[in-house]
Amino acid sequence: MNNEIEIPNSIMDNLMSKNNEKRNLAGKNIEDLIRQILEKQNPQDSQVYKMIQYFTKNLGSTNINDKRGSIKAITSIGIALKEHEKYARQYVKMLTRPLIDQMQDNDSKIRFACLEGLYHITFALQDIILLNFKDIFETLVTKVTDMDNSVRSAATTLDNQLKTIVQAADFQKGDLKIEELMELINKKIVAQNPTIKSMLLSWIKTLDSIPGVNMLRYLPKFLEQLFLNMSDSNREIRQSAELCLRGFLEEIMQRSNTMDSQNNLSFANEDDEIGRETHEQIINVLIEIIRTPNPGEKTKYNNISQMNCVWWIHEYLQMLEQHSQYIVEEEEHKCERQNPAIQALLNKIPVIIQQTLYLLSNEQEEIRRSADKINQLMLRILEKLKDKSGKFSEAMPMLQQMLDEKRESTAQSALVWMRQLIKYYNKNKSAQINQVLSQLIAKLYDSDSMVENVMEVLGNILKDKENFDLVIGQILKACFQNQKILNKSDIIIKQLCNILNPELVFKTMASELRKYDDINFVSPFVRSLDLILLTDSDLKELRNFLKNLQFQKNLVPEKIQLFVDIFKTWSYNPVSAITLCFLTQAYELAYNIIMSFCEIELNKSNLTQICELIYLLEKPIFVYLRLQLLEHEKYPYLLKSLHGLMMLLPQGETYNLLASRIKLVGQGSTDQQTMVSQPWDKLIENKIDTSKMVEIYLKVQIDARIYKENIENLNKLKKQ
Repeated sequence: MNNEIEIPNSIMDNLMSKNNEKRNLAGKNIEDLIRQILEKQNPQDSQVYKMIQYFTKNLGSTNINDKRGSIKAITSIGIALKEHEKYARQYVKMLTRPLIDQMQDNDSKIRFACLEGLYHITFALQDIILLNFKDIFETLVTKVTDMDNSVRSAATTLDNQLKTIVQAADFQKGDLKIEELMELINKKIVAQNPTIKSMLLSWIKTLDSIPGVNMLRYLPKFLEQLFLNMSDSNREIRQSAELCLRGFLEEIMQRSNTMDSQNNLSFANEDDEIGRETHEQIINVLIEIIRTPNPGEKTKYNNISQMNCVWWIHEYLQMLEQHSQYIVEEEEHKCERQNPAIQALLNKIPVIIQQTLYLLSNEQEEIRRSADKINQLMLRILEKLKDKSGKFSEAMPMLQQMLDEKRESTAQSALVWMRQLIKYYNKNKSAQINQVLSQLIAKLYDSDSMVENVMEVLGNILKDKENFDLVIGQILKACFQNQKILNKSDIIIKQLCNILNPELVFKTMASELRKYDDINFVSPFVRSLDLILLTDSDLKELRNFLKNLQFQKNLVPEKIQLFVDIFKTWSYNPVSAITLCFLTQAYELAYNIIMSFCEIELNKSNLTQICELIYLLEKPIFVYLRLQLLEHEKYPYLLKSLHGLMMLLPQGETYNLLASRIKLVGQGSTDQQTMVSQPWDKLIENKIDTSKMVEIYLKVQIDARIYKENIENLNKLKKQ
């Protein structure tokens, strides 16, 4: 027998022999020897300890046969211990560590023998081996990529055996904690080697298949890598990652959609619940992957990863939409939200909106289309939830920043969101609306489509009566200060009339314009308003009201005042004032304004506008006026007004056009008695006070002339 351990020399000789059969026989002998020691009435397990210690030490020999013999001996001891759980648990680490250490040997035969030995010990001890799972697993991760085929094959075989054991393990015993195993996987999953990736993905699928193991709790730690693996060059890895992701997403949706008939949203099994924090971590990973990098920043996520991530977000949002009714009920009854997935998603909605809008400007069409689906889905959810939780409105500051985005798709979509969110803003958020207002108005110089979207947002702000005068005033101020915005004034006004009550828009515009002294600003602006009033389809109702103003019975003073308010402002532009008079059939007033050109300057601008008016009179809008010329005795001031305009014009094309129209009427002069006695004049005498309107007009013109003279004098002084 050996002096250090009680093993017969014949067994030791066979154990250290070159002959494989002799070694195997010696291994069987050692198994029997261990069983005999442990089956005694008073087993001396110290002998087992000494044997393990001896053969571990012997592994340091430079003789390959001694090493192989020691590996065989350690393996045999491990196999023999399977019938003695107490000692197996006591010595499992002592048995496996030396074999693990020897896997660094340069000789592939030694590495293979160690893996083979570990496999046999693992197979024999089953779940007891889990006590040293960490060391074995970390070694396997390196050995599956070994240069030697036989070593790689042995590592794969051991890996499969470990999976089988883990699948059947009782985790309540604590030999292996899922948390520790997931730590190992998370640590290694960032590896670039395809074999290691494949191995770890296989472990994730294995663990997810075990009943009672809730892998969703650990998903945030490795979810990013799953998405990255979706774009791996290795097809097998891509497929494995896709299967994992699909399985986890289905599980998330299934758990989150489990409904309890008593409590609107709850989990059937609370032990399986994953909390709000876990869902938020998952959503954070998704947001990071779809995040548009800053200029100059590189991203590790390609289109495939982002597309799959967008799909996950879409599924989360669909779940939110499906439960919108319950969410509204919870908000109305001030109930605590029971579904952690929904709670987490609502908390992250502002950031999801932000990143989705950036994706709308992505270079890849497929990503843009997918992002648009998400965007439309979120807008539908907003409509259903009415933002009672206020979570959607938290996106407003980010949306404001996006207005300055150079990528128009993103900026335009930000405006759409602002328009929708403002619908649900309550009174205490009026300060925030004021902050938004100046930024919105500053965008009015942008493209026509951008202006239209800005006006949609402003339209929603304007629906609150408290904001109406303020917003109109701010728009006019912007037009006054910025020529680019002034150039867009036609689009701005038309959009306002399309969104809001045109009557209120014109009344307020007229009122706000009178606050400006600068005739060079007000007069052209009035001309724009006048042309819109005459031609825009959205103003048909207002046009008809003004046209028939003279004939309406029991007209309330407010309606008369509408004309007065508009006329006061139109007086800044003589031709627009005349046009308004023609529209309202206030021909005597029109005649008086025309005659006032004796006292005011008839400049080139006025002549141009008179020419435009003559052409306008030929349009369908003034067909009634042309027909009234057939009854010029009834409408004497109409004919006199047209004669007056003709006298103002130099002879030319426009002059000839008007002259030919008047010529068709024939001589239309009548005496004063005829003018006074006509029924039409009696009908209108209480509607429009012509003399008062003339006074208003002349005062405006005098003030405008004084303003121009003051400006001219000031400019002269500056030049001196």
